Amino acid sequence: ERSLIPLTAAVDRRLVPATAFRVADIYFRKKQYAESILAYTRAMSSMPISNRFTFEGNWYPDAIRQFPYVLYNRAEAAVRLNQEQSALKDLRAFIFVAGSNPNVGVVLYRIGDLLNQIGADQEQVLGAWRECIFRVPDTVGARLCSARKAAIEIMKAKKEQWPRLIASIEDARPRESEKDALGFAAEDLYSFVDLVLADAFIAAERPTQALFRMDPLYKREQSAYLKAWLDEYMMTAFAGSLAERLKEAKFKEVIAEYDRRRRVLLYKQTRPEILWNVVRAYEGLGLWTQAHELLNVAEEVKKKIDRKVARPYDPTPEEWIEVRARIGLRLLADHKYPPESVRASLEKMSAQLPATKKYWISYYQSIANPKEEAKWWASYEQSSPLSWTELKAYSQALEKSGATDQRENLMELKVGTWLGERDRSLAAKEPPPVEAMFELFEIRFRAKNYSKALSILDYLNSFEDSKLNSTVSKPMLAFRRGETLLALDRFADARQSFERAKAMAPESLWGKLASSAQKEMEAKKLEPASL
Repeated sequence: ERSLIPLTAAVDRRLVPATAFRVADIYFRKKQYAESILAYTRAMSSMPISNRFTFEGNWYPDAIRQFPYVLYNRAEAAVRLNQEQSALKDLRAFIFVAGSNPNVGVVLYRIGDLLNQIGADQEQVLGAWRECIFRVPDTVGARLCSARKAAIEIMKAKKEQWPRLIASIEDARPRESEKDALGFAAEDLYSFVDLVLADAFIAAERPTQALFRMDPLYKREQSAYLKAWLDEYMMTAFAGSLAERLKEAKFKEVIAEYDRRRRVLLYKQTRPEILWNVVRAYEGLGLWTQAHELLNVAEEVKKKIDRKVARPYDPTPEEWIEVRARIGLRLLADHKYPPESVRASLEKMSAQLPATKKYWISYYQSIANPKEEAKWWASYEQSSPLSWTELKAYSQALEKSGATDQRENLMELKVGTWLGERDRSLAAKEPPPVEAMFELFEIRFRAKNYSKALSILDYLNSFEDSKLNSTVSKPMLAFRRGETLLALDRFADARQSFERAKAMAPESLWGKLASSAQKEMEAKKLEPASL
């Protein structure tokens, strides 16, 4: 048995450790990483205690100096099992025992890469890569470190600095003379460099440029590991590219690009965030049925994937709920969706958000419940200033629900305040619509507040015809002004207003009503007020 033979010959001092590590190497090549780590550890532990050294609190056999690749392999196996801290210990030990090894650059690169993965301070990450660049310049490892360093810098760099940084990344590609000595396929390194660049563009929120860089990679031969990485990055960049088009309201382009790529990129697979963007495009085009059908598919995909960590362009859980509520509300308005389904979506949303309140308002508008609609308008008003259009809808809800006093108070508070402050800087820049001002006139007239009602008519009469409309016209204003003056016992002024209404549109409703009012005044023998 070899363990009983004294280790005197050089061949024995190398052969025994090499044999001990061979089993672990076999496990590693078969991708049985847990077994590989166990075998490497057992082999190191079984070597003579007298020939050991300590590094960072761990004992290593002296023979490891002759076989530093064992440390690298065990570290890579640990990475595959998400044991990054163990991997870092072995990689640092590699540098300690084999500082002049030709692969030290790649090891230093890997240290920085792992530090980056575990979220270490960025200066610590960059420190490992800077050491590599300084220690072994013009090696593959150093160029990879330069590439990753430049990729991080792109995120914060100005656009005019990008060409220099891109060139630094592209320079990591292997030289012709290095291809046979890499220890891995040169094509893999070519693809890896382009993926680093694509990753930088994604981090810099330029997904379309990332997609452009990766498109040619599908024509190259590469390992299964890199192919899986490429597919992942391609789909992430594609989702981001669609999101960019959505922001620019290029809805047809989103759908066309999805149809073009899904036969290759998404063959037999898909990603929920990609489908979500297409749903939004259908929504933007008003294709509500298609949006709803695809949303159902996207939600099923999302359930199956059950992703724990969000990707760069993943919609938030709240956005998923909101898009379903929004599409459901639109289909509900067309009587194509059950109210209870919309309500279920709305109840999942935060009721404190102004957007949620507006959705509830739309919901109650669709099911014709003005009382509940008015309640949500009141809540919305507390968190967000009302536009004049929103004020009109709120007023109508109050009117339909019979909340007359509340409606009158609302109009006085909003429109009346604006009219009172219109000549001062306190007034809102945008005036109320003429319909809103006329609505307040009607409220004041019914309340027999004739003087304040008249002030609104006088203000509206100062408008040019182009600022009025068929609902609030000059003949109508003249007739209503005559009515108001008549209520104030200003008979001569009332007759003049009625006369003006007749002169402007004698055959119109308002002209005829003005003529009738004048006849009635004559019949009652109403005398003009003294001037």
